[in-house]
Amino acid sequence: MASIMSTWNGLSWERSNLNLTWDWSLWAQMVLVSCVFLVIKEVLERRGAICSEWKFLIVLLVLCFASKLSLLIQSSCYGLCKFGQNQSLINQRLQLNMGNQQQALDKKRKKKSDIGTEALASVSSQQSPSFKPRESPQDSDADLSPSMRVGDKSPPAAFTLQTKPTMGGGSPGSSLKFSEDYVQNLLQCMKDHRMIDFKKIDQFLGDPELNVCIPDKFTKQTPAHFCVKNGHADTLRKILLRSNEAGSKVDDLGNTLTHALMINTISRFNELKQLIFVLKECKAFDPLKRNEEGLKPIDVLRMRKAEKNPYETNLADVGRLEGVMAKEEIGQINSGFR
Repeated sequence: MASIMSTWNGLSWERSNLNLTWDWSLWAQMVLVSCVFLVIKEVLERRGAICSEWKFLIVLLVLCFASKLSLLIQSSCYGLCKFGQNQSLINQRLQLNMGNQQQALDKKRKKKSDIGTEALASVSSQQSPSFKPRESPQDSDADLSPSMRVGDKSPPAAFTLQTKPTMGGGSPGSSLKFSEDYVQNLLQCMKDHRMIDFKKIDQFLGDPELNVCIPDKFTKQTPAHFCVKNGHADTLRKILLRSNEAGSKVDDLGNTLTHALMINTISRFNELKQLIFVLKECKAFDPLKRNEEGLKPIDVLRMRKAEKNPYETNLADVGRLEGVMAKEEIGQINSGFR
């Protein structure tokens, strides 16, 4: 920027010098023209010619105008030549400045990359040589207590289930604290299904002491109800195949598994259809059963649609089941699912 300003200052100085040159040359020409006209006038008067003053002034003005015009043309040509030269000089200085700025940026980037390389080298050198990767929970069952292993008849006790790190959440090395209530343990395991291996749920379901028909003392719902409300179709199938009575159990409000399906606030339409298919497969789908309030599953669905809770993101998906449930009530089995 300083070089550009100096260039413009040079231009202004040259322009001022040019104007000064124009002024001195104009005065010189005016004096010269006046002297010539005086000589011509004296010559004409001596020969007896009549030369009036106004004719003399007209001729003088014409000659002055011609001299001024010639001077203007001369100065314009000179100015155009100087402008072209100065413009090329400005372009050269701009290119030089851009090159210097690019070199400075390259030096800064190189310096940053060198600093990052040194930091990475220092971190790698500080790592312990005895570092070993953490074992996966799938490799062994050592994290389960003996009371939770299949075939062990000892009474259940409180235990800790180690989790594995995944992208869905949970930090490495964290643990889930379980109580002596097997149903509560299973529900907590399904709630945290994004953080632990599904094989742990299979180990729960494989324990002969687990009674999936008993509702949890905190949520007052069976594991099957929880699976229907939260869209765990695979775990629901395993629970219903394990116990035939689990499909006919109700919660504290008398809601069957079909009622629980109408309360589902997570699953989309295709997932809801999959849950209905599992319920039908295990003979746990009953669209005509009423709860303690005398409501059938389709009545619960219509109440949800009338409330229009803005926090229920799948209300439109559940609403699409109204026609299906109406057809199920009149005996058209499997209509709308093919």
